[in-house]
Amino acid sequence: LSSILAMDEVPMKAGLKSKGKMKQTYFWPIYGEEDEIAFTWSTNRGAQHAKAQLTGFNGVLLSDGYQAYTSVISALNKDDEANIIHATCWAHTRRYFDKALLMEPELSKQALTQIAKLYEIEKHIRGNLTYGDEILAYRQKYSEPIVDTFFNWLYEQRQRPEILPSNPFSKALS
Repeated sequence: LSSILAMDEVPMKAGLKSKGKMKQTYFWPIYGEEDEIAFTWSTNRGAQHAKAQLTGFNGVLLSDGYQAYTSVISALNKDDEANIIHATCWAHTRRYFDKALLMEPELSKQALTQIAKLYEIEKHIRGNLTYGDEILAYRQKYSEPIVDTFFNWLYEQRQRPEILPSNPFSKALS
């Protein structure tokens, strides 16, 4: 079993809601680092399905920023049922800073510049590297310092009292 999973929820119509109308349901695809794939399904987008799928899992979960993952991981870790680290994807993180550009243009641009550097590293990897160990070494050498600096910068920004919780930039920082 993989110690790194990627998980998402995808809306799909299935089953009849009423005559001529279909119900909104969800596929929850799960992809493991060893190329394992599972397509789980639920009638809703609630956290209980994520919990059912993640119970017994220990490792890193990569997902978008949907709150259900955060709450499930927190609950499972708190109850000592699991040791899960939640990693969110850079594309979703980037979107939050894009939305914050109007309120905090300079700070948001700083964040977007750091994320763009990571995208360039990944572009280089896709075009030039094929083996897992060399990809890992390359990321550790080039991406890790950027991520460490970025996370420290995020922490510093979150300490600023003038950035209100309702500010889109504050949401991006979270």
